[in-house]
Amino acid sequence: MMSGASAPVTLAGSIAVGNAEALSGIVLHQVRAAGVPIVSGFGMSTFDMKTLACVYGSPEYRLMLSACADLYHFYGIPMWGTAGVSDAHCIDQQAGMEWAISLMTAVLDGANLVHWGIWDRAWSVHPAALVMCSEIIGYVRRMARGFTIDADHLALDVIRELGPGGDFLSTEHTFDFFRKEHWQPGLCNRRTLDNWQADGEKTWADLAMEKTRDILAGHRTIPLGGDVQSTLNELRKQAEFDLKHVSFDS
Repeated sequence: MMSGASAPVTLAGSIAVGNAEALSGIVLHQVRAAGVPIVSGFGMSTFDMKTLACVYGSPEYRLMLSACADLYHFYGIPMWGTAGVSDAHCIDQQAGMEWAISLMTAVLDGANLVHWGIWDRAWSVHPAALVMCSEIIGYVRRMARGFTIDADHLALDVIRELGPGGDFLSTEHTFDFFRKEHWQPGLCNRRTLDNWQADGEKTWADLAMEKTRDILAGHRTIPLGGDVQSTLNELRKQAEFDLKHVSFDS
């Protein structure tokens, strides 16, 4: 639905309509197959009054998905959220901004199932977008993990031993903790200006494109084990059999 077009323009009104539709779907689902698990929720874009576009990257979309998360956590029902979405038509600053904000809010909301890596109001997808969103996800996960406060992490004994102006780089404490405490990006630039310029002044998008081409050229999937494939085939056959005997008129 679109707030302002197929739902009320107010966020509260849109949430009321969207939630009513989602809950009615759960009722129909349980009437047909009582007790069967379900992941539910609602997505609520906005309708841009100037361009007549269905907007995915708006802050209102994120706010309404946050409200959806609160509601479905209260209900005790797993919910889905969207992330890594943008209204941009290319890999640019707008796409990066909207991908990052949507991924961060999806994690902070506690969404149980998140899909990501689309742009142009879900009309387009680009392999490099997935690579870039993967980097953002690493950043977001580090933020969500927080940090530990205990005797080892406070390191007061190390601070006292070194004293003012101490060199923490060469301590065992730094060696023991730096990989766990500090997130390391795969593509984001942390080089000096001189080194970056000497290497061609490549942007984050440039590096993501290169990595994407490398993945597409060299990646080989590992086949599922025989037992797993056999189990999946049996599940598929059983589902096909069950669906053939389902009456949707009842």
